[in-house]
Amino acid sequence: MSVLLAVTDVLQLFAEGEQQLGVATLGQRLGWPKSTSSRVLMQMAEAGLLERSAEDRQYRLGPLVQRLAQAQQRARPAARALAREALARLSAQSGHAAHLSVLDGTDSVLLEHFSGPNPLQVMSPVGSRLPASVTAMGRALLSRLPEEEFRARYGTDDAKALPPSPPRCPQTVGALARLVKQAARERSAVAVEEGLPGVAAAATTVLDPVSRTTLGMALSFPAQLVSASDIKRYRAELVEIAHQIGAQLVDPWWSGPPPEAAPRAARPLQAHPIPSAAARRKENS
Repeated sequence: MSVLLAVTDVLQLFAEGEQQLGVATLGQRLGWPKSTSSRVLMQMAEAGLLERSAEDRQYRLGPLVQRLAQAQQRARPAARALAREALARLSAQSGHAAHLSVLDGTDSVLLEHFSGPNPLQVMSPVGSRLPASVTAMGRALLSRLPEEEFRARYGTDDAKALPPSPPRCPQTVGALARLVKQAARERSAVAVEEGLPGVAAAATTVLDPVSRTTLGMALSFPAQLVSASDIKRYRAELVEIAHQIGAQLVDPWWSGPPPEAAPRAARPLQAHPIPSAAARRKENS
């Protein structure tokens, strides 16, 4: 048996979830004789791939594997840089504003803002905060939380009222939880004139594998300037972009095809035409 293949078989067991292995367990899992299992484990420990506990004589992943994992993380493209580049391009193509945010408690916090070429823009200052419950961005970020973490932040009583918010926003923990679960299924969220009057937005997320921070990516636009089909198309484009970035970052949410609820955009985004002030004056004259 090739030494390389034997080492690969052992490491594969750890990749599948084993926390530790002993000679007997390894023999049972791989069908190896005791002598082979003992020799391979000892050689891997000598090479730094495994380390042996003096207490229980079990083998665990060693320092070399840990350093290799860290090196792999460092070699991956920077998540924020990828998201920033994609949002700047999306803003320029669509003509609308794009945003990069993170979740802080129960608020979404704006990290970066990208202005498109259209004269009517949804402007938000960097550092501004909004309740996560009232925006597409916030609900997309919340959808990444495990259920127990969501409940730790909002409570377990579905009838509990959320802080006062506009009437089209969820008003209770239960209503918010349903929208967050929908965002988790669809890997994205949409809000039309909810937290901000006259504003519509679509949002999705990617996970930074180094910092383990979820980055929210959104496109927002004046609601009266876009149709339902436009919003669907913007959402699909965001999901496709996040899927591409997530694949590069090995984000588990994007390890398969994009969710069916947000299909691939049928055509590239185009800037929404808005008449210039001079053109509007001419039309009214």
